[in-house]
Amino acid sequence: MNTYQETFRIRYSEGDRRGRLKLRAFFDYAQEVAGTHATALGCGLEALLARKQAWVLSRIRVRFHAYPSIGDSVTLKTWPSGFDHLFARREFELYGADGALLVEATSFWLFLDTENLRILNAVREIGELMPNNSALPVHFSELGKLPAPTDGERLEFSVRETQIDLNGHLNNAEYAGTIQDVLGVGCYPAELQVNYQKSIPPQSRLEITCTRAGQDFQIAGRVENTIAFAAGGTLKT
Repeated sequence: MNTYQETFRIRYSEGDRRGRLKLRAFFDYAQEVAGTHATALGCGLEALLARKQAWVLSRIRVRFHAYPSIGDSVTLKTWPSGFDHLFARREFELYGADGALLVEATSFWLFLDTENLRILNAVREIGELMPNNSALPVHFSELGKLPAPTDGERLEFSVRETQIDLNGHLNNAEYAGTIQDVLGVGCYPAELQVNYQKSIPPQSRLEITCTRAGQDFQIAGRVENTIAFAAGGTLKT
């Protein structure tokens, strides 16, 4: 199974006050299809738990051509797209019911030894399970480091228990929800990159710094003065 796709109907709770798909919901869809496809390839959650290993999302860059609305039927397609040093790449494409491309994304994942919290060589560990998708597109060839602003608008968020996932830390989709909260009502990214740098445990106080220059923005999230994530991108006009 070189690729995998799943169709979702956007629920009322997955739309914002203007009825458009929330950032968090798209990230949640991506997490879901990536996990299902990994299971089909033999390197999903249950198989890795038995080996005390796990996939960890490290970076993702997303281009939004259009935001679907509550009630719309959308199809999310995904496929592994090779390796970049220690990173395993995975692509995503979201389509509307009419076949129009709405969103495209590239993600970088790390393969982790959960017992020793050590990064493993994904090519050596599971490379033979990955299909050859060299003929399929890679939407973003590089996902580099992002600046972490120290000055700008400052906000604080408390990490709630309902935001914690099976790994015992803030779920990657919840970061996207926090980013949308920081950007504010009516601000929709045309492009967004998120770099996950440190896991955030329950009951943490997340300190956010945000800077803007025209339509461009940079966001840093810190826990106890340590960078937990960085994000940046451009807003739609």
